[in-house]
Amino acid sequence: MDLQNIVQTYLKSLKEFSRVGSDDVELTRIAIDELSRAQDLARKLEKHAQLAGQAATEDLPLPEVHGDIVETLSCVITDDNIHEVSLAGEIAIRDVNWGVQGEASRGDLYVSFSNVNALQVNERVLEKVHHVTGNVYKLNAAVDWSARDVRETSSLVAAYRVTNLPQVQCPILVTPVWQFNETETISMVNLRPLISVNYTLLKVHINIGTDAHDILSRPAGFYNKLEGTIQWDLPSLEEDLILILRYKGGKTSSVTAGSLKQPEVCVDFTASQLLTQVKLEYGRTPSCGTNLPLNQMTISGNYKAQC
Repeated sequence: MDLQNIVQTYLKSLKEFSRVGSDDVELTRIAIDELSRAQDLARKLEKHAQLAGQAATEDLPLPEVHGDIVETLSCVITDDNIHEVSLAGEIAIRDVNWGVQGEASRGDLYVSFSNVNALQVNERVLEKVHHVTGNVYKLNAAVDWSARDVRETSSLVAAYRVTNLPQVQCPILVTPVWQFNETETISMVNLRPLISVNYTLLKVHINIGTDAHDILSRPAGFYNKLEGTIQWDLPSLEEDLILILRYKGGKTSSVTAGSLKQPEVCVDFTASQLLTQVKLEYGRTPSCGTNLPLNQMTISGNYKAQC
C-alpha cells in the first residue's frame, strides 16, 4: 500500500473517531489536531500526484498532426516597388495520431498562433484558453477525424489574416516593357527570381483582349480567346526569364502608347514552403510548443506588375 492510501485510511479512521466522540477531552483534542494535520498531508500528497502525472504526460512524445497550411501572399508591384502586402491563411487537419492508448494518457494538446491580426477558429475543434495571453487554443481530443461529418465540417480548423506585413522582398520581380505602333503590340516581360523557391505551380497571364490575332510568343503561350488572356505555364524559375509577345488588335487596337493603360502582367504561383512571419506552434502546455509538423505547407500569391 502506497503512502497516499495509508494517509487516506488513517484520515478515514480519524473522521470516524471525531464523529463518535470520546469522554476524554484531551484525547478528543489530540484527535482533532491530528485530523487537521492528516487532511493537510492528504492535500499535499494529492497535489504531488497531480504534478507527477502532468510531468509524465509532458514526457510523452507529441502526436503526429497531418494536414495542410495554405497561405496566400498578395501585393502590388509598381515601378519595382512593393505595395499593399497582405496575407490570408487557412489550416486544415486531416488526422491526429496520438501514438498512445487511452484517453487518460493523452494529456491536453494546445495550439498557439503568433503575429496574426485576425483569427477565426472552428470551435468544434479548438477551444479558447482564457488563462493565458495570446491566441492559444486547446485541441478537442475527442474529435473522430475519420468520421464523415468531421471531414466535411471540421477539417478546416482555423483561418487567419495578416495586414501589416512589411515591404518584404517578393519571390519574383516582374518588369514588363511595352512597345506600341499602329499595327501591332510588342512586349518583353522579364521575370527575375529574388528568393530560392520550390514552385509547384507558376503561371503568367496577360489580358490582351478577345479580338487579338496573329499572336506570336516565345516561349509558346496559350491564348484563351473567351477570356482574352494569354498564359504561360512555367515548370520552374531558377534564373531570369524573358517572355516575348507580339500580337495585332486586342486592347491596343487604334490607340497610341500615350493614351493606353498598359496591360497588367499577373503571376500566380504556389510553392511548397512558408515565406511569411506567421508562427504556428503546438505542445502539451500553452507555454511550451514546437513547430507545427504538418506534412504539407504551401504558399500562393498573385503579383501584378505595371510600368
